[in-house]
Amino acid sequence: MAVSGAFENVAHLDSLLKVDAQILAQCGSWDAIDQQIMNLDYLKAIVSAALKDKGEFPTYGEVFDLFDQVKKSELYPAIRLSKATFETLSGKIVDWDNLEYDKIKTILITEEEFRKFNNFLGYNKFSGEIDYSYLLEEYYKTTD
Repeated sequence: MAVSGAFENVAHLDSLLKVDAQILAQCGSWDAIDQQIMNLDYLKAIVSAALKDKGEFPTYGEVFDLFDQVKKSELYPAIRLSKATFETLSGKIVDWDNLEYDKIKTILITEEEFRKFNNFLGYNKFSGEIDYSYLLEEYYKTTD
C-alpha cells in the first residue's frame, strides 16, 4: 500500500490513504456505495489492525479479502440499502407533517436504532427548514 513508505509522516497519511482508496475502488470495481462503505475511516481501521497484529501494512489483496468478507455478511445488503436510501434523502428538506419514517428506518437499519431516533426527536425540537442530512447528523452526534 502507498501508505507504507510514509507512515512516519502522519500529515500525509490521509492523502496517501485516499490514493490507496482510489486504487482499491478501481481495481475492485467498487461502485459508489461500496466506496462509501470502504471509506477512509474503515481503511484506517484496517491499516491500524494490521500494524497492531502483524507489524506491517496490509496488502491490497488482504484489503480485498476483508471487503469480500464484509460483502458476504448478513448485514451487507441492509448497509447498501441504508447508504442508497440516505442518498435519496440527502439535501431533501424535512416536512415535519410527513416525516419519511420508512426511509429513516431503512437508513438506521435496526429497530433499536430507530427507537433511539424517535426518542431523539421527542427530546429535540427543530424549527425552520432543515434537510434530512442535517437531522441525521445531529442524531448521530448523540450516539457517539
